[in-house]
Amino acid sequence: MEPMSSAGAGVGLWKAVVWLMGLGAFGFGLAAIVVMCFTPPRTPKELAVALISTLVSSLSLGSGVVIYFGLHKLLATTDIALQVAGLLSFGGILFTCGLPGWAVVRWIFNALAKREGQDIVQVLQELRDIKSGGTQA
Repeated sequence: MEPMSSAGAGVGLWKAVVWLMGLGAFGFGLAAIVVMCFTPPRTPKELAVALISTLVSSLSLGSGVVIYFGLHKLLATTDIALQVAGLLSFGGILFTCGLPGWAVVRWIFNALAKREGQDIVQVLQELRDIKSGGTQA
C-alpha cells in the first residue's frame, strides 16, 4: 500500500507544479501586454527585451514577495479554498511584479545610449556632479 500513497503524493505534487507554472505564465503574459500597451516596442529587438525583462521581473521579484509574505504556505494546507486563494494571489503578485521590469530596463538602456561615446572618467564625473547637487547633463 505504501508505493500507492507515494505515487499519489507525487501526482498531487506534479499537478500543483503545473498549476503554478500555468498561473505564472498567465500573470507574466498579462503584465507584458499591459506594459506594451502603454509603451509599445519600436523594434523587434525591443520587443524581445521587453518580454524577457518582464518575465525575469515577474518571476524573481514575484517569488521574493511570495516568500517574504509567506504566501507559499497557503498551498500546504488541505483546505481547497485556501489553495485557490493562494494561487490567485500568486497570479496577482506575478502580474504586479512584472510591470516595472521593462520600464527599469528601458531607463537603463536609454541612460547608456545617452552616454555612448563617453569614457568611464566622464561618466563618473557626471555621477559625482549629480551626487554633489550639481547640474545634470
